[in-house]
Amino acid sequence: MLHVFKEPGYDFIIVLTIFIMASSSYYAALFRHPLMYGIDGAYYLIQVESILSTGVMKYPDPPFSFYLFSALTLLVGNDTLAVKLCVVFFCSLTAVPSYLLVKRMTKSCVAAAVGAFSVAFSPGLISMSGEFLKNAVGIPFLLFFIYFLYRLLSGDENVFTEIVTMFFFLLTGLTHILDAGVALLFFILQMLSSFFSGKPKTRFLKFSLLFLVIVFSVGALLYFSFKGYAIDIAKGGVFIQQFIQMLEFHPIVDARDPGGVRALSYVFAAVGLSLAYVNHRNGSWINFSFLTASSIMLLFLSFPVMPPQWGQRFLLMVFIPWFIIAGSLVGYVEKTFVQVLVAIVLVTFIIYFQSIPAFMRIGPVISPLEYEDLLSMRVFIPANSTVVSPRHPWRYWVEYILNSNNVGSPQELVREGKTVYLIVDKNSQYPGVPTGLLLYEGRVLKLYVLRPRNPLPR
Repeated sequence: MLHVFKEPGYDFIIVLTIFIMASSSYYAALFRHPLMYGIDGAYYLIQVESILSTGVMKYPDPPFSFYLFSALTLLVGNDTLAVKLCVVFFCSLTAVPSYLLVKRMTKSCVAAAVGAFSVAFSPGLISMSGEFLKNAVGIPFLLFFIYFLYRLLSGDENVFTEIVTMFFFLLTGLTHILDAGVALLFFILQMLSSFFSGKPKTRFLKFSLLFLVIVFSVGALLYFSFKGYAIDIAKGGVFIQQFIQMLEFHPIVDARDPGGVRALSYVFAAVGLSLAYVNHRNGSWINFSFLTASSIMLLFLSFPVMPPQWGQRFLLMVFIPWFIIAGSLVGYVEKTFVQVLVAIVLVTFIIYFQSIPAFMRIGPVISPLEYEDLLSMRVFIPANSTVVSPRHPWRYWVEYILNSNNVGSPQELVREGKTVYLIVDKNSQYPGVPTGLLLYEGRVLKLYVLRPRNPLPR
C-alpha cells in the first residue's frame, strides 16, 4: 500500500483528506459554544455590524477579513455563523500551501502530508482561531507567499510567478500586520541566505530589491494616509524600543518557557540548520537557503528575551518554520516505510500533546447566562450610554449588545457629571454600588445606575 505515496495523482486526495479533517475539527471546536470566542470575539461582530450599516469599519484595522466576514453575513444571515465559518475555512486552507511547499522541497508525499498536518493542527493556529481571528485568516496567504517564493528560487522565474508572489503578500498585509511582518522577515532572511549561499540568482535578487522598494513605499504611504496602518506600523517601532530595553536590563537566557515551546523551537532550529548543512553538502542550495532562513526565523520568534506582550504572539507563529523543518526531516529519510513510521510518530505527538489541548482551551470569555442577562439589560439602557463593567474581557460584548461605551472608572465618571450604568456580578461588593439604583437583577448579573448628585452645567 505504501506505493500510493509515490504517485503524484494522490496529492489531491491527501490534501483533501487533511483539509476535511481540519475543517471537521475546527468546526467542532468553534461551534462547541454558540458565542464568539476570545476577548476580542465581539469586536469582529461590531466591525461587521458597522460595515453592513455604514459601509465602513468602526475601528481602523487592516480591512480584508472584516469585509469578507460582512459579505458572508449577507449570504448566511448571521454574523456569528459567518465569522466562524470563515475561520474554519481559512484555518483548513493552510493545508494546501504547506503541502505544496514541502512536496516541492522533498518530492515526498509523506513529508508533504506531515508538513500540512503540522500546520493545520498546530496549537498556534488553533489558538488564533479562537482568539486572534484575522491573524488566523491571514496565515494561508502568508503560506502561499512562502510557497511562491520557493518557486521563484527553484527555477519558476517569470513575471506571472513574481506578480502572484506580490499578490499574496498584499493579501497578507491587508489581513493582519503580524502576518505581514513575519512574511517580510522570512523574505529578508531568504534573500540574505540566498545571497550568501554561493549561487545567488540574479533575477531573484533583482526581484527582491524591487519587492522591498514597493513594500516600504506602500507601507510609508499607508502609514501617512490610513489610520489603521499608522497604528499598526507604529507598533513596530514600539516593539523595537521595548526589545532593546529588554536586552539592556535582562539576561539573554530566560527560564520562562510556557509549554516548552521555546525549548522545542531550539531543537527544531538545530535540526533545521543540520539539514541545511546536509543540503549544502549535496549541492541543494535552494533547500539550504530555505532551511537556513526558516531556522533563523524560528530562533527569532522564540527568542528568550521578548517584551511580554509581544513574545506570546510571536510564539504562536513558530509553526511556520516548524513545518518546513519537520517536512524536510521526514523527506530526508529515503525509505518510504521509515518515512511513514516517522510521520505516524510526529502526527501522534501533534494530536495528543498539542492539538487536542489547544482545541479544548479555546472558548468564549462570557457564559450563556451572562450573555442572556446582558441581552435583558438592553431595555434599561439608552443607546450610546456610558456603561462600566469591572471585567475587562467584556469590553466589546457590552459595546456590541448594549450599543454603549465601556470605558473609565464609574466613580470618576460620576464626578464628571455623567450618568453611569454599572454591571456587576450578582454577589459582587463593587465600590459605588450602595449609592446606585438597582435597575435589573438577572440570574448572574445586576445592573445599577449611578447618577451625579450635582450634575455639571452644560
